[in-house]
Amino acid sequence: MRRSLLALGLFLVACQPSSPGTAPSTTGGGTTGGASIARLVLAIPANSFVVGETIKSSATPYDANGTVLTNRTITWTSSAPTIASVSSTGTVTGVAAGTSTITATADGTVSASLAITILAAPSPCSTSSAITMNVGEVRTITGAQRNLLCVAGGASGADYAISAINLDTGSTTRPLTMLAGGTQVVGTPLAPSLSNLVTPLEGERLSEPERVHLQRQRNMRRTLGSRMGGSGSARAFPTSNIKGLAATPTVGTIVRLNSNGDGVGGNPCVANASDYHGARVAAVTTRAIVIVDTTAPSGGLTDAELLSIGTTFDTLVYNVDVNAFGAPYDADANGRVVLFFTPGVNALTPATSSYVIGGFFDSRDLYASTGTNGCAASNEGEMFYLPVLDAGKKYNSAYTNRAALINTVVNTVAHEFQHLINWSRRLNVTFASYAEDVFLDEGLSHYAEELLYYRVSGFSSGTDINFSKIAATSTTQNDFLNYQDQNMARLLTFMANPSTNSPWADNDSLATRGATWGLLRYMIDQSPLQSTVYTQALVNSNRQGLDNLNYVFGNVFTSPFQAAQAFAMSLLTDGSSVPVSTNYAFRSWDLRTIMPREANTPTVYPLSVYALAPSATRTATLAAGGMAFARFSVGAGGAGSLALSSLTEALHTPISVQLVRTR
Repeated sequence: MRRSLLALGLFLVACQPSSPGTAPSTTGGGTTGGASIARLVLAIPANSFVVGETIKSSATPYDANGTVLTNRTITWTSSAPTIASVSSTGTVTGVAAGTSTITATADGTVSASLAITILAAPSPCSTSSAITMNVGEVRTITGAQRNLLCVAGGASGADYAISAINLDTGSTTRPLTMLAGGTQVVGTPLAPSLSNLVTPLEGERLSEPERVHLQRQRNMRRTLGSRMGGSGSARAFPTSNIKGLAATPTVGTIVRLNSNGDGVGGNPCVANASDYHGARVAAVTTRAIVIVDTTAPSGGLTDAELLSIGTTFDTLVYNVDVNAFGAPYDADANGRVVLFFTPGVNALTPATSSYVIGGFFDSRDLYASTGTNGCAASNEGEMFYLPVLDAGKKYNSAYTNRAALINTVVNTVAHEFQHLINWSRRLNVTFASYAEDVFLDEGLSHYAEELLYYRVSGFSSGTDINFSKIAATSTTQNDFLNYQDQNMARLLTFMANPSTNSPWADNDSLATRGATWGLLRYMIDQSPLQSTVYTQALVNSNRQGLDNLNYVFGNVFTSPFQAAQAFAMSLLTDGSSVPVSTNYAFRSWDLRTIMPREANTPTVYPLSVYALAPSATRTATLAAGGMAFARFSVGAGGAGSLALSSLTEALHTPISVQLVRTR
């Protein structure tokens, strides 16, 4: 489970070991008037706020079983009442700049404490020193303005918005505190928030499909990536087609394949005898061999339907992916990719779940089953693992619909084919020392889904598509739902929780996938050459992750971080009436018309944006790559100030802030 979405809520438990500012002290158990108090939870909605601001705190006692205890006496004290006072009901008031420790005590026995910071209101700024900006102008805030920004209201008042991003990598988080003075909340915001974010919200949970996928990816990178070895290293390539199949096998041929689809624990190169099932060749096309597990439930897809899927792979998926990423290295020398339909995939989706596992590629199959750097569990050839039709719900209700399964397979194969191409070319063509970072590998696969949508719908790649174009016909709408809707939904997940998620996080979450796809799509949009120049270069590389992006897009952006700064601003301004430079817009998707439909709020753009009220703090904890957005207004003829800090410190250097005038 992730931490809360914004660092506006602090919860401390008295039974934990104490450390200054983060955990309470414990004075012992209380027994007054009933059950013993085992712990006391202190909650203060902010760890910093401004002089004059009041915050209501609460303290909740629990017994050893976790039951809330009522009718207990709570007393409140402040270590520095001249800095922060606290009432008998727990209301904290900022008196002067500094720090104080607030302590709650239940029944005179169990205590919990928390250090808070009171910030002085920003110094008034004059119109003579205020920045004057044109509507639509974007500035990167540098120098002394990073800590105290002064902007002008102009003749008729002005609205502003900021985007901030933590340009750290790894796991470093940075607090960002925003304090406005001489300002007012924007009346009609550019990008309304899903919430005012005054109380803590539960962050996104890593859903099970992503958890399974993440574990699989990490296992492959850990176990098989180390066997890549770089140029000149000995490799064990398959010496024949998959399990001895002929290059063009006869329909009805039976082979024995490893159908194990868990791939999430232990060594993926180890397989049990029970993992091997008989498998029948159902169809053979120019580029595909379609094989069905003989243990699949009866009444599955017909051979004619399976042949149609193989033909679609030939004429659609293969062409889209190879054009974008290059051809896979044909390790088994049969010129074809195996589409293996097995209930091993169905079994990955629990019967009562609300999600489905659509299929996967397993890099183990690109290695020989014996020899130097071999993988014993390998099926020895390029292949995908796909679910079977399960009308009788033997496994779950995920794949009971014939047409839905066929659509899922096509999109899944487009996604997984990029993984196969990426891994096989790194292994056998560029001789990379390691596999691509998970975040970028997934971003490229989601881009493959987008390209499939463009091809199927008849739009030219990179066409600026709005909601009206999507909904123009039942065909274009269905194509969007089948092939592109999930990309938008994942990006929406990021937009709703931008501070705690990141385009380059190593977590394979829905939000990360959406953000990576969005960043990659933005970078391609801004590039002067055809998209395939960049996507092929990313795949045909011996670099990984951010270093790979930096190398390939070096003629467009000074760094991926510069691209991420502009991407953040684009999320705020894309499709708006604000006349920003095309550097701050998606040229391929009109997000402002599409995202409200994705969020089922047709009139609200669902980007999470702070509304900065005068003399009230807003604090976000930015993950590495995390973003925060805020808006405020300055009255006519006036000047407004915006203090930016990391609590009591100057603003951390890795946090980049951009300002745009929106009115």
